[in-house]
Amino acid sequence: MTAPSPADQPLTPPALQWALAGFFVLGGAAVLIAQALTFQGGPPDADWAAAAARVRQDAQPGDAFMIAPHWQSGPRTHLQTLPWMPAEAPTWADLDPYPRLWLLAEAGREEAAQAALSPDLQTQHVARFGDVTLLLATRAPSPSPAWEALRDLQEAQLTRERPSLPPLPCRTWDTAARAWRCPPGGAWVGETLQVVTNDNHRCIWAQPADPAGTLRLRWEHLTLGQRLEGHYGQPIDAIRSERGAPVTFTVHVNGAPVHARTFDLHDEGFLPWSAPLPATSGDDTLEITLQSPDPSDRFFCFTARSPARP
Repeated sequence: MTAPSPADQPLTPPALQWALAGFFVLGGAAVLIAQALTFQGGPPDADWAAAAARVRQDAQPGDAFMIAPHWQSGPRTHLQTLPWMPAEAPTWADLDPYPRLWLLAEAGREEAAQAALSPDLQTQHVARFGDVTLLLATRAPSPSPAWEALRDLQEAQLTRERPSLPPLPCRTWDTAARAWRCPPGGAWVGETLQVVTNDNHRCIWAQPADPAGTLRLRWEHLTLGQRLEGHYGQPIDAIRSERGAPVTFTVHVNGAPVHARTFDLHDEGFLPWSAPLPATSGDDTLEITLQSPDPSDRFFCFTARSPARP
């Protein structure tokens, strides 16, 4: 009787384990190869370079550029002297410094990129360069906000209020950094660019400074509009940390609370917020406070504005 060949023998459990392992290794390799091919399937550098040349030709002082998808690095090498908008879904605060925004998009990504822009931007098609589409977004004419926290940060009165201690006003404004420096303890409140969850945003850094205390920002003699609006959230280093305690963000207008939210340690997102306002006297006081029982690693970032009344 002829002994069966190894190919005819049933798989023993160890052999089965090796076969399954080989299957998963080959499957994983196939996925990696597919991802690599997808990544390499973007527009050739010549297309990015041609679109960038058109931007350099027509750009005006104050312009910025944005890339879709935002992780593409090729166009940035061709536009090193122009400000780059790093946010994938920019907010009005991200866009405010720039009257015009050039959008360089891979073919097929134009609509999604336009949808992520602020609705007060008007977008027009400029040209197509192979697999790259060039768009130009301009701001629609609109009145300046009645009040805007980033713009008016220098006019704020900052105070650290600590349990059982007198209030500690912050008196040092750093013009170059656009920030308040509040010793002792190195508290710093100012304009910054932060990674909030997985996107980059321009905002005001305002970490609660004292355990069970209050960081208070106060603006006086304002003429506010019909509502307040903005975004807020915890930078990525905060949501990854186990230290600290929840942060509470509160807004008062003329002494009355109009908005509040508490962020737990791992709450993600640069979240939109808004609050309607009643008719005011035209001599308004607005206060924003941040509190945490334990501010360790409770980094926080926000924007706020009040559009002008019609």
